[in-house]
Amino acid sequence: MRLANCFPIGRSLLVALSVSLLGMAGAHANWPNWLGPGQDRSIEQGEYPVEWNLDNVAWKVEMPGKGTSTPIVWDERIYVTSPSDGLDTVLAYDLSGNLVWQKALGPEIPGKHQQLGSGSNPSPVTDGQGIFVYFKSGNFAALEPDGTIRWKINLINRFGRQDRFWDEGSSPVLTKNHVVKAWLHGGESWIAGFDKETGEMDWKVPRNFDVPTENDQVYTTPLLFEDGGRQALLVWGADHLTAHKASDGSTIWTLGGFNPKSKGFWPPIATPVIADDIAVVPVGRDDKRVGAIHGIKLGGQGDGAGTHRVWKRDDFQIFVPTPAEYQGRAYLVRHRGQVVCLDP
Repeated sequence: MRLANCFPIGRSLLVALSVSLLGMAGAHANWPNWLGPGQDRSIEQGEYPVEWNLDNVAWKVEMPGKGTSTPIVWDERIYVTSPSDGLDTVLAYDLSGNLVWQKALGPEIPGKHQQLGSGSNPSPVTDGQGIFVYFKSGNFAALEPDGTIRWKINLINRFGRQDRFWDEGSSPVLTKNHVVKAWLHGGESWIAGFDKETGEMDWKVPRNFDVPTENDQVYTTPLLFEDGGRQALLVWGADHLTAHKASDGSTIWTLGGFNPKSKGFWPPIATPVIADDIAVVPVGRDDKRVGAIHGIKLGGQGDGAGTHRVWKRDDFQIFVPTPAEYQGRAYLVRHRGQVVCLDP
């Protein structure tokens, strides 16, 4: 079969490369969130072009505005967010690039740094039953696959504006029963679980740490992992790694010690990657050549300081690009383009 691999390009294009995915079946034919089906940013099967340009693509369509979220794919539909006429908007395309539907959710708040992002930075996520989206404006919604709005709330109206130097970055995450939003900024911070069917907030857990300037302004996305046979969430930000029960958000363990010299202006942007039971956690800034990469063993209870850390490398760093995992190796892209492969 022929499917499309989709990217937001420049200010206003959705571009598809024609790829062959013969032998790729079931859930692996879908890309339900920006991290991919296995949260590892990689895929086992398929043939993909290694060189391409905008003149050699299957199709391209003009977007209504600058949306820097990652498109997701489910059941031969592409879902992506973008501003349109000043409104936060969700769009659905078929695999030929035809617009299937478009739904506005409310007024947008444009990106503060418009060359680098927009009010549509967070990416959609789906479980196949609904599409869940969040925008810088606070608009938070669930839509049916046909575009009908299931529920819509505004988190800024409810909790106030977030204190960040940059724009919103964290995407929603789906657990068995909830859509989880991380609200981590230079103020009262928390993670919360909202009922996927109703939008009601079922739990909300504080996550506040006293850290140097900007380190509490978090752009990472929580990760799902299995802890003792139960679904859990891994959250990186504010110089701390925390694990939480997915059912109610309660903290399983907290690990600090990532910034012993209390360096400031280290905003966490790259989301960690999990390889088996090791989380590869980028700390610091590759653009300033300060920081380290940490290998953290998942599991345990309570304060994990000194018990979870397996290794640390400070001979290189990464800052913005999120690592990927493929066949037991972690792949990290550095600030100036170098690629590093690590055994976790």
